[in-house]
Amino acid sequence: MGSWVKKQVLGKGTFGTVSLAVPCFPKDSLHIPAMAVKSADFKNSSSLQKEAKILYELRDCPGIVRCFGEDVSVEDGKRVYNMLLEFAPGGSLKDLIRQSGGHLPESDVAEYTRTILEALSYMHGKGYVHCDIKPGNILVFPSKDGGNNVKIADFGSLAKRSDCEVKGCPGTLLYRSPESILFGSTKASGDIWSLGCTVVEMLTGKSVWPTAIFQLKGVSELLREIALGKRPPKIPQNMSDEGKDFLGKCLVRDPKLRWSADMILNHPFLQQVKKSARLQDQQMNNNKAMPCLARSSNCDDIWIHEELQAALFISGWRRFYQKQKRPSLVGRTLSHAQAADRKKKLFCTNCLLRLNILEWLPSLFKGSITKGAQSQR
Repeated sequence: MGSWVKKQVLGKGTFGTVSLAVPCFPKDSLHIPAMAVKSADFKNSSSLQKEAKILYELRDCPGIVRCFGEDVSVEDGKRVYNMLLEFAPGGSLKDLIRQSGGHLPESDVAEYTRTILEALSYMHGKGYVHCDIKPGNILVFPSKDGGNNVKIADFGSLAKRSDCEVKGCPGTLLYRSPESILFGSTKASGDIWSLGCTVVEMLTGKSVWPTAIFQLKGVSELLREIALGKRPPKIPQNMSDEGKDFLGKCLVRDPKLRWSADMILNHPFLQQVKKSARLQDQQMNNNKAMPCLARSSNCDDIWIHEELQAALFISGWRRFYQKQKRPSLVGRTLSHAQAADRKKKLFCTNCLLRLNILEWLPSLFKGSITKGAQSQR
């Protein structure tokens, strides 16, 4: 625990505690500003150690929370096992639903669902079943475009696909599939059922099962309704036809008729998200091709100023740049007519300066290398 320190407790569970931790040396090689540390008494940390090994095996999937490593510390005279995870500033998907007024837009739901399904497909391909997919176990991270990315977390209930029946099947009751309650099944189809329940909650802010049954008649009645109920879970009517059909493929009582993660990834409900993502990528590539023309007139000068300053700082020509810079290269707000004319001039000036920099750099580096060699002699 010499390179990081716990700051505050984020939550507690049967395994132990989750704390926010920060590196003692902020400028370390990992550049990790904050971490979520799962801790447990070393004697009772076998489940956490198992989870760390699984996360290391699944580390190549972007839709699964990253594990930075393991550590053992001494706290209050006891050995404590710590699993270092990436910290989610946005909390969980459950928090996001609550902050959004109890429901999320269908376009966002489709995007999050696609990411979760891609992670499930990767996980199932490795022979694992999560067994506890729910909004509380989906973490939210900010994306570069100002939106959100989601990642699956909490692999304490994970099981091997070969384990067809398990006594005391893990998972949260409201998201468990009928076959997991009846037979203790831990097959991959159970994750798809849980995903369907999660999608309903993202859209409505409510569980797919009426909580009144649990409150008035007890857990036994809720178990009976999930496992033996004749009607399928209620699908929100304010969804698109593609969304309703998607949930119909997830919330099928017969696991043999339920679609797999690979199959449902090609569903039209998710394909529209891929189309919009491709359009966004294409637009971003167009912006990169002509960066000066893709920005507003008010920020063009500032952007060119920053670009040139960075390039010239690297080449060691800061003094030259300061002598040659013009008022147009220092951010100013201009009228529309002046901005249009100035933009054309700036684009030409930018191109010429870039060409000059490229011509100066080889000779500059050659001179610095020669001086370095002479000093070594």
